[in-house]
Amino acid sequence: MSACEHIHYEKVVSIDPAFQEFVAAFEYEAAAHGHKIIIDNLYAHFAQPGFISNDLTLGECFMKDHGRGGTPVILINKEDWDRDSYMTNKVMFLHELGHGVLFREHILTHDGPNGNVTSIMFPYIQDDEVYTSNWEYYMRELFYDL
Repeated sequence: MSACEHIHYEKVVSIDPAFQEFVAAFEYEAAAHGHKIIIDNLYAHFAQPGFISNDLTLGECFMKDHGRGGTPVILINKEDWDRDSYMTNKVMFLHELGHGVLFREHILTHDGPNGNVTSIMFPYIQDDEVYTSNWEYYMRELFYDL
């Protein structure tokens, strides 16, 4: 294969029903912020026990078939999902979609509202109130530069 040939990856859509509303919310928020995103290539399911890298990780995203042409794979820790609040689950899932769909990296700063984290792409979930009281800010930041 020459360097000029395009590699074609087959798209996959396999999303656990528990995550459907968050996929729809991601598409809705993108549209509300001026970006038409249709998620037509995603594998999102609960991870098998022991598959996620460590006990502190709520979810992970990686690319099947490597790189931007592959399928984003989101694996969620079921025990955490069942235990955590609705808002924590929503933020975590949108964070993982930020990696897999928007190709966003972690942002480690605290320049957000009232000195809170700058982005939903911060690697650790904050108190639900941080997100609920500043939701518009975090959605604008998530979709800011597409």
